[in-house]
Amino acid sequence: MNPDFNQKHNCKKKKQYIISFLLKGTLFAIFAFIMLGMIYQLSNEQQGTIDAFNNNEEIICSNIGLSTIVSKQKGYYFDTNYGNLITNGDRVVNLSTCKKRDTHNEK
Repeated sequence: MNPDFNQKHNCKKKKQYIISFLLKGTLFAIFAFIMLGMIYQLSNEQQGTIDAFNNNEEIICSNIGLSTIVSKQKGYYFDTNYGNLITNGDRVVNLSTCKKRDTHNEK
């Protein structure tokens, strides 16, 4: 075989490997940035819900298709053993299923 052909073939393989590696790395970086953005947004939403609850505002919690309005005025408080649970002694609600109640659009 021709030595120039082998050298060109090896060079072409190396280029394909480098391009493939860079493409995979770029796709991974894009995916990672999207995931970090989503986590940051969810964290901010949950912090807004906690702040609303602490400011004696009502929040809406969905649990298996049922919505419950939760507030400190209704006797709910943070469970001392679990930071993401709100309870009134009888009913326990997971904070991750809650959102701040929009009082501007309600009639």
